[in-house]
Amino acid sequence: MLGRTAENITGSFQTDYIKKNAEFRNKAGLNCYIERKDGHNCCDWCSKLAGRYRYPDEVPKDVYRRYDNCTCDVSYVSEKGRQNVHSKRWANEQAKAQRIAYAASLPKPMKLTKAEAMAKESEILAQRRLTYDKKRCIINEKSNKPIIAITNSAIQNVQYVGIYGYTEEQSKAIQRQHKELLKIARDKNNNFEVALVLNNNLEAGNPLFGRDNDVEFGLLNGTNLTILHNHPRGSGFSANDLKFFCQCDQVKTLTIVKNNGQVEYITKSESFNPKILSLEFARMHKKMIKKGTSDEYDKLINKLLVTTKSGVIWNE
Repeated sequence: MLGRTAENITGSFQTDYIKKNAEFRNKAGLNCYIERKDGHNCCDWCSKLAGRYRYPDEVPKDVYRRYDNCTCDVSYVSEKGRQNVHSKRWANEQAKAQRIAYAASLPKPMKLTKAEAMAKESEILAQRRLTYDKKRCIINEKSNKPIIAITNSAIQNVQYVGIYGYTEEQSKAIQRQHKELLKIARDKNNNFEVALVLNNNLEAGNPLFGRDNDVEFGLLNGTNLTILHNHPRGSGFSANDLKFFCQCDQVKTLTIVKNNGQVEYITKSESFNPKILSLEFARMHKKMIKKGTSDEYDKLINKLLVTTKSGVIWNE
C-alpha cells in the first residue's frame, strides 16, 4: 500500500513537471504536444483520454489526471524530441547518445598509403616467417607416425638422387654417406635422428646424435655445407627444417634419408633469396594453417616447395 501511495505522489510531481515544460516551450515559439498512452488493462475513462494533443489549444482538461494506481503514460513532445514524464529523458537525445557510444567503441579504420600498406603486411607476416635461432641450429621431424625400424634392406637400397649442382660422383658419395648414417642411427641411436655435416670436399665430421624427432648442431663452421639427417618416421621436410635451411647461410644443401631408405633434398641455386622464401612461407601459413596439425604443415611445405620463386631446388 505504501509503495502505491509513493507512486501516486511521484506521478503527481511528474505531471506538474510536464505542464511547466510544455508551457515554457510554447512561449519560446516551439510546437508542443502532450501525448497520453493507455496503461495495461486501463479503464474506459483512460482510454477516451489517450491520444496526442497540440499544446495548449487541443489539450483536454483532464489529460493529466490519474486515479489511484493509474498506469497510463503522459509524455511531452516538442521540436527537440520526446521527453518522458518519468525519466525526463529526450528520446531523440537518448538514441543519439547510444549511436555515439556505439560508434566510439568500434575500431578506428586505418588509412594507409600503398607503401604503408605493404610495410604493414610485412610486419604482420613477419610473425609467421621462417625465423631461426642460429646459435642452436635444430632440425626436426614433425610426425605422429610410429618410428620405422631401419633394416639391412633399407640400408642397402638407399635411393640414389642426382643433386642439383653436384656431379654424379659427388651424388654417389652422398648416397654412401646416407647408408652410413642409417647404420649409425640403427646401431648407435635406437633408430633415432642422426646428422652428418659434410664440408666442401664432402668429408663428414663426427656424427651428431639426436632424439626421436630432432637433432641439434650448435654453431656451424664452414661454408657451402651439405647436411644429411634421417627422419625416423619417414616424413618429408618440416617447417623447422626449412627455417634452418633458410637462415643458416653456411648451409647449401639439406637432405633427408628416411628410415626406409627414401631420400629427399633441397638445395640453394645461384638465385636463392631467403627473404622471398620466408615471405612465401608466411603468406601460405596465414591461409593454410588453421589448427596447426602436422597434416596442415605437410600440405603447406609441399605446396611451398613446388611453387616457390625463391631459388630453392627440391627433389622428393
